[in-house]
Amino acid sequence: MLWGKDENFYEWSSADIIFLNVGAAWKPTDKLRVDARYQLQSFRRRTDDSIVGIRRIPRVKAEYQISRPIFVRVVGEYNSDWQDDLRDDSRTNLPIYIRNPAGHYERAAKSYVKSFRADWLFSYQPTPGTVLFAGYGNTLANLDEDPRTARLRRTVDGFFLKLSYLFRL
Repeated sequence: MLWGKDENFYEWSSADIIFLNVGAAWKPTDKLRVDARYQLQSFRRRTDDSIVGIRRIPRVKAEYQISRPIFVRVVGEYNSDWQDDLRDDSRTNLPIYIRNPAGHYERAAKSYVKSFRADWLFSYQPTPGTVLFAGYGNTLANLDEDPRTARLRRTVDGFFLKLSYLFRL
């Protein structure tokens, strides 16, 4: 855990920060391993004690060794990222504007983004140098809708395949 006074990088002013990273590992058998981790990043304005931004990321990874050559892994990660309306907190208290790709300036408005990422991996290694990895991953997100009512929708899918064979002469 790290806490104290540091730079509020959202608004480039002083802030009270908290960075927390907590993890646990559970190995109930020789074949099953479960790891859990929780990350928190919080930025609070020192001028009025309001929250500028807060990010929470819980993550769980489960691995199971079916047999010596066969292994499966599942990883799930949820990301909750909230940001307040940005303002020039250290000087004028006026809103901050950011130039968009079209060249127009937009107010740095309050946002709340939620997403969930899941990854699956199957591994088969019958002999050293011979391997098959097959995996799938997808991301679900709220797509700039009101996160209190929006359902997470699929935004990204990815497949992974690796084959390797070692020829011996």
